[in-house]
Amino acid sequence: MKHLTVNRFITSIIFLCLTAAHSESLTLEQTLTPSNSLQSADKIEIYVRWTDKEIKIDGRLDEEAWNEALPYEAFFYQLQPEDRAPSSEKTRVMVLQDDRTIYFGIHCYDSDPDTIFATSMR
Repeated sequence: MKHLTVNRFITSIIFLCLTAAHSESLTLEQTLTPSNSLQSADKIEIYVRWTDKEIKIDGRLDEEAWNEALPYEAFFYQLQPEDRAPSSEKTRVMVLQDDRTIYFGIHCYDSDPDTIFATSMR
C-alpha cells in the first residue's frame, strides 16, 4: 500500500536530517565547489546555497530563491513495504540559508497521489 502516514513522513525527515548532520559534505556553499555530478556514488553530497531572497514558510516552494538551490535526488530508501530498499518514489531535497535561518525544501513525489491518507490537515 502506498499510504503516506504522518509517522512515515516524520521518520523520513529525521533520517534525512541525521544523514545530513553526519555527512562531511554538508557545508556552506562558499567552502564547496560542486562537481559535475552532484549524484556521486561515493558519498552523499547535499549543498547549501546562500540566499538573500525572502522565503515564506507556507509549505510551498514557489519563491524565486528555490530556483537557485541545488537539488539532491539520490540515495533515498523506503521503510515500507520493504525496509531499506531503494525508494520507489522520487524525492528532491534542497537546502538554502540566509544570515538567520537554514531552510529545507523537500518535494516528495507519488505516482498515485489519490491513495495518500493523511490523518490531519492544518
